[in-house]
Amino acid sequence: MSALEVATEQATTHQGFVDTTIEKYDAAELAKDTLEGRINNFTDETEDAQAALDAVVELTTAAETAVDTQRGRVESLVAAQRTQD
Repeated sequence: MSALEVATEQATTHQGFVDTTIEKYDAAELAKDTLEGRINNFTDETEDAQAALDAVVELTTAAETAVDTQRGRVESLVAAQRTQD
């Protein structure tokens, strides 16, 4: 085998290695982009869920306040009734 043939064979082998490396890099980039998209979607969904949860907590707090107010009124009425009896 001549030096030219050896060099050509080595160049072909190296080019194959380079091509394979580029393909693997492209596949990794695609996987990274896909994962980033999923993370962004998950983040959006989490933010939406947090907003809904915040609204429920706000309504629950308001309901607890209303119940406490009504309890206070009932206790006052019961105390007043006991005083009259």
